[in-house]
Amino acid sequence: MMPTDCYMPAEPKIVESVCMTTGGEAMETIPLPDNAIVIKNQNYANETVDFTVSQQWILEEAGLAIESGIDSCIIKGNVTFGDSEDVEGECIEGYAGVTVVVYMDEEFEPEECEACNVDDLSEMGGDYKFCAYRVELPCEPISVECGEPSSAPSGSFYPSSAPSESPSESVAPSTGPTSSPSVSPTDRPSTSPSFPPSDGPTASPSLTPSDGPSLSPSDGPSSKPSESPTNNPTESMMPTDCYMPAEPKIVESVCMTTGGEAMETIPMPENAIVIKNQNYANETVDFTVSQQWILEEAGLAIQSGLDSCIIKGNVTFGDSEDVEGECIDGFAGAIVVVYMDEEFEPDVCEACNVDDLSEMGGDYKFCAYRVELPCEPVSVECGKPSVAPTPSPSVTPSDGPSSSPTKAPTTEPSAAPSDSKYPSSTPTNKPSIAAATAPPTISPTTCPPSDPILIANDGETMYPDLPVAITFQNTTHVAFKVENTFGNMVSSVFTEYHSGSFGETECLEEENVEQNSQVEIEFVAQCMHHAKISVINVWLTDCSDATPFLDETDNAEVPECCHPGEQCRTVQYTFKLPCVSPCPDDEVAVLPITDAPVTASVSPPVSGSQFGRPNQSSTGNEGGARRNLAEKSKNEGSTEEFESLTGHSEPNDVEEHFCAVEDYPCGPDDDKVHVCHYSARDGYKTFCVPESDSDALRFYPKDYCGPCVGGYASSS
Repeated sequence: MMPTDCYMPAEPKIVESVCMTTGGEAMETIPLPDNAIVIKNQNYANETVDFTVSQQWILEEAGLAIESGIDSCIIKGNVTFGDSEDVEGECIEGYAGVTVVVYMDEEFEPEECEACNVDDLSEMGGDYKFCAYRVELPCEPISVECGEPSSAPSGSFYPSSAPSESPSESVAPSTGPTSSPSVSPTDRPSTSPSFPPSDGPTASPSLTPSDGPSLSPSDGPSSKPSESPTNNPTESMMPTDCYMPAEPKIVESVCMTTGGEAMETIPMPENAIVIKNQNYANETVDFTVSQQWILEEAGLAIQSGLDSCIIKGNVTFGDSEDVEGECIDGFAGAIVVVYMDEEFEPDVCEACNVDDLSEMGGDYKFCAYRVELPCEPVSVECGKPSVAPTPSPSVTPSDGPSSSPTKAPTTEPSAAPSDSKYPSSTPTNKPSIAAATAPPTISPTTCPPSDPILIANDGETMYPDLPVAITFQNTTHVAFKVENTFGNMVSSVFTEYHSGSFGETECLEEENVEQNSQVEIEFVAQCMHHAKISVINVWLTDCSDATPFLDETDNAEVPECCHPGEQCRTVQYTFKLPCVSPCPDDEVAVLPITDAPVTASVSPPVSGSQFGRPNQSSTGNEGGARRNLAEKSKNEGSTEEFESLTGHSEPNDVEEHFCAVEDYPCGPDDDKVHVCHYSARDGYKTFCVPESDSDALRFYPKDYCGPCVGGYASSS
């Protein structure tokens, strides 16, 4: 009577999306169309997922670039509306990461190494339009209901070829009584009374109770209680569990004008925010924001993530917007800003920022609400409990202890002591028998970061010791260094890793790495959104004819985007780097970031000591080709804006921060430091921030200390 399990492919998860031009100009983001990415087959056992990408964006021809692995980029040009491409993705920790880039100009033909890289595309120049989507595909199908089972077993359409071994039950009663009584009583009563009724009731009760209750109540209560309780209650005392979405929690609300004048706060209207689905296991919550504030058209700005702000203009009363929020510790934070003046069109960077809006000037009216959405549904009653408790206590004690403590203490002490689960309220009369605890160690042990995990290799030669060491983990980024653990000099070490939030990959080469020495680059890789890991590739080449250390069969291929030189003996190692530290917060060991310049094989970097940080000799023109992306942001950014982009850094006791006030002072009291931060939307922008906030720059390879100098060094 129980149906077999049914399954269906899980839905793709949109991690991030952006639309812009190749000149770096931001455009309104086009949501991923329905059925643009469809999962066809989830081979969880084989760690692959088959999916289809369909051109559903524009009616004209478009271009598609699909990255389904760290070094694969499928490019399709002149794709007509509705055409599709089948792709296979590799699963890691239950998810396959994919980047899809759609080119709206059919004549645009990017190079293979740039086609899937948002950073490279935004720096090319020109007005070609594209949209990029970072997607994670679940590799395991989800269980679904698959229909109601049949109410009864099916009957045989034809008779069996041989008689059954035992008699079958008669479907209908016989037409008359048997000629003689049965040897033993029947298992159940007859379907109708015997032809002549008995003269009166039986002289004594039956030896055993009946299997079920009588059809009608007895004339009076029994003379004494039953000797034992019934096995099961006659009516369920506990209803089955039922759930419903939890209500949004309004943390803070305010109404004011863009001139900073406070207004009477309008309470959040009923059903203005409705939670539709709480995917607690997937750490997401789907909700709808509906314009329930004014009968005229209004504007809506919805922030459901650190750097996402959905802006909708001319929203009529009752119109709504579906949003997905990311859960952190059981809640998803959201900001909803409602603009009461339909002609007000704030900048995308200001639309969700109350501080910026209140300082703009003017008399435009808006209300802002800070909301926290629970990611777990709440249990509700869905059945009818018993009307009242039993009228009196039981006559005899129960066979076992109660499942929870009594509401009041007992009148007498227990006969024997119990094993106390908690400390007593007063000291004991004598010391404990057990020996004292061992003395503490002289110095606490330090918890090291996780070890990289080798998941694939190409070539016969295996390294003597791990060539990769993790130096920092914070769930969103993982820093690592690469070492030559062989006993010979390595001709070249190529390191490929995810450097951006859209899955952009960067491949850097270090030549002539001596034995047992480190590559002079500190790498910082972006972590996957759900799996909290990052995958890297490391290639080592051996071009020495005198003392080769790699085998002749080591012929791994370095990708073209890494710009390899001559083909030599080569091995490839693919590692999975955990992004979550195994250590408690107060025991994390962070290996120091090396003060080495970021170098690349093709063009020299901006001279400096940290991730391209300019030094006193920098002119802003080092490193070959440059473009002045900083011109788009002439005004200096605030601390609040920087923290909204990179996250807030809590005060700490670290003596040396990433950037020093002594080197690049700023602020009214020169107690802050200038930093240059790059984003795909705004290009390079200078911020004046506290020293502690500058520590975030170690996670952004293109950022550096000091004001933006008008460009950056190309590493392509």
